[in-house]
Amino acid sequence: MNDKNIEGFKQARFGLFIHWGLYAIPGGRWKGERMEYIGEWLQSKFRIPNAEYAELAQQFNPRYFNAEEWVECAQAAGMAYIVFTAKHHDGFAMYHSRVSPYNIVDATPFGRDVLRELANACKLHGMKLGIYYSHCLDWHESDGADPGPDCDKNFNMSWGNDWDFSEFKQKEFSRYLKTKAFPQIQELLTDYGPVFLLWFDCPIQITRQQCGELRSLVKSLQPDCLISGRIGHGMGDFGNLGDNQMPVGNPGFPLESANTINHTWGYKKDDHQWMDAKSVIAGLLSTNERDVNYLLNVGPRADGRLPEAAVDVLAEVGNWRKRWDVQIQNTAPNPFPQQFPWGWCTTCGRTLQFFIKDAKTELAINGIDGEIESCTLPFEHHDKTLLFSLPKQDDELPVVVKVTFAQKPLIDSLLTLRDGILQLSPVKGKILYGTATAVGSPKQSFGAAAEVLATGGRCSLGNNGALTQWHHAGDGLCWQIRIPEKGLYEIQVTTINRRHSAPWCGLRTVRIEFNGQCIEKKLEPTRMLKESYYHGAVSNIGILEIAAPECGLLTLTTQAVSSQEAIDMELTSVDILSTQNREKQK
Repeated sequence: MNDKNIEGFKQARFGLFIHWGLYAIPGGRWKGERMEYIGEWLQSKFRIPNAEYAELAQQFNPRYFNAEEWVECAQAAGMAYIVFTAKHHDGFAMYHSRVSPYNIVDATPFGRDVLRELANACKLHGMKLGIYYSHCLDWHESDGADPGPDCDKNFNMSWGNDWDFSEFKQKEFSRYLKTKAFPQIQELLTDYGPVFLLWFDCPIQITRQQCGELRSLVKSLQPDCLISGRIGHGMGDFGNLGDNQMPVGNPGFPLESANTINHTWGYKKDDHQWMDAKSVIAGLLSTNERDVNYLLNVGPRADGRLPEAAVDVLAEVGNWRKRWDVQIQNTAPNPFPQQFPWGWCTTCGRTLQFFIKDAKTELAINGIDGEIESCTLPFEHHDKTLLFSLPKQDDELPVVVKVTFAQKPLIDSLLTLRDGILQLSPVKGKILYGTATAVGSPKQSFGAAAEVLATGGRCSLGNNGALTQWHHAGDGLCWQIRIPEKGLYEIQVTTINRRHSAPWCGLRTVRIEFNGQCIEKKLEPTRMLKESYYHGAVSNIGILEIAAPECGLLTLTTQAVSSQEAIDMELTSVDILSTQNREKQK
């Protein structure tokens, strides 16, 4: 793998995901019944026979499709790459495949190769082209992946096609790979010019050997093409978070977060819950400052147009970017040891970009030293503190302050309270390993992307930066911290379920220790959280009483876990909050 290619992926930062296929025609409705789940799973949800589903192809005539308009829309918003669904789980190819006539050119009245037109538009406008390909699931094929009747369902839906092809024992997945998946991947990497990345999905049933063969095929055809982590078995060039999952810390390796602009990937007529520009910007900055790419999905209509609401939101993001001259590509993550409660920070060489989401008239940033060459707003700088006077915000979008230093700025690395808050991320701590016991379910189960979830290993950091598998007594984290003022400080622990849409579960006792003080408590929800598909909770643990400024080691460890469900709770942060500061805010 070429390090230059990975660096190019990391510097791209912002991309457009496009889920488009036959499922856009019914748009989440089938015979008068509405689809409650994501639109592209319609065939599995309603168990539509292939012969009936294929009739949709005869109606598919996206006369308003314009590849250049799609690319220009993405580029104006600040995106650097596009990932297009060449084949989703329904098995329909959105390009001219010679392997199967079940494709947009041979099976529809439209008769045009939209992938070729998109590839040409990307080349014309300097946009990187990525291709999504469902390498395992294919409901059109009798040998498409199917984990069998004993496997957990996906929201009560079958992973494989068990309505047309009910004889599980007759299915031969390797035959599907040999006769369809591998030949189609060869087409995609031969006929459409340079491909920036291949975005595989749902590595269900595929073996390590088969993954290795697939990876070798890709690299033999286009050595520079990057492979997503969802190829399976850890063989990707970059990692993927779960669907609509945000990182909680800097992962230390190339990573991408794919998110929907509403609640579906494929178009749904009844889904009008669009993200606004404020939310898109927050998602972009939250990922970028943690060194993670942000891939935002839009599902086009069956007529080929991007939904107007999505286009309007992306235009507003682009206008904000231009107004403040925001640099998105070629940026580095937040150099400070923790995130800011009032916003975000990214780095461009010697320039720091601060994004202030809260309505403030002034802002102080502590722990930063160095000669300032220029600043886009009035400022003062003394005793390692930057003080800005902020303009009045005309809207709810972040105010941007760009500070350029004569040399790389010097930033304090010690974790300390800022504005009365210290949020401790697992990636900033040291993992503590307890005594391993036989805890965990032997049953194989799957996450949102059909990845196998481990249940019996040692505690570690997950792709999202959370502490996972911390269920043995003594498992936990420790951080070297500083509390700069005397007072009372509330400790909060945030946990989230790693299983897609599964409920949060407490039933875990944890211990907090700091400089001789010890608090032990069972996790109970003080405030419930729902990060799209991942349910979590904030739990108040207790109060630390600080008599004078203190430095020391803060540790959090598991004492006991009393249910299998609690094992699936990942630790995303430990927060220290000044009660005095909270009273002032009231």
